[in-house]
Amino acid sequence: MAILVHDVRKSFHLQKDREIIALNDVSLGVEDQEFVCLLGPSGCGKSTLLKIIAGLEQASSGWVEIDGQKITAPSSDRAIVFQDYALFPWRTVVENVQFGLDLRKVPAKEARKKALEYLSLVNLCNFANVYPHQLSGGMKQRVAIARALVLEPKILLLDEPFGALDAFTRMQLQFELTSICKKNSPTVIFVTHDIDEAIYLGDRVVIMTPNPGKVNAIVNVQLPKPRNRTDYDFNKIRDRVFREFSLVTETSLEYVI
Repeated sequence: MAILVHDVRKSFHLQKDREIIALNDVSLGVEDQEFVCLLGPSGCGKSTLLKIIAGLEQASSGWVEIDGQKITAPSSDRAIVFQDYALFPWRTVVENVQFGLDLRKVPAKEARKKALEYLSLVNLCNFANVYPHQLSGGMKQRVAIARALVLEPKILLLDEPFGALDAFTRMQLQFELTSICKKNSPTVIFVTHDIDEAIYLGDRVVIMTPNPGKVNAIVNVQLPKPRNRTDYDFNKIRDRVFREFSLVTETSLEYVI
């Protein structure tokens, strides 16, 4: 088991007498090289859980283990990609991608060569020397993904990375991410509130419900990749996920998707 989440609870104290429980008794196992999607509406704690796995936040109780070691802080074996890109505007595209290598004191020539290799993987070699403000949103997200992958992490954590993109760009990047993961074989945990995205990408879809956040159901997606969104089996799984939501929430489907 690559990742083991054991009875994780996370609460936030807003005032002396007020507590919000973001996660309650969450347990989950993720196998090595598996692609798992955390799916749920806003406020179900999926991003909080991802940050705990990343080591950016600590659980109030319970713990997370990776290969038998409890997580207490960030580590180079885990890379995280956020929705807002977080690129450095004063660095060129290739300089953004090689930033982590620079921190590791990788020689400049070697770092640039490796950064260009990963830019090629996300089809951005022709934009290596431009600055982030000259890129579209989809291109910026490609840079963010390349910056994470260039460190060759064992675990890749993505927090709604395509949430702000238009539908066409989103589908294009989903396809590219599937191809990249097939080549590099990291263990991936991907946070989303989009049902189609979760089914298209994930080997398993972990359905989370809010108030407090918990795992309600886990759906296996045993379909070959890349997947056809119009396929009968794809839509059969989609219907099942919708049913799981309707059983445990009073939220409208419009809010869920």
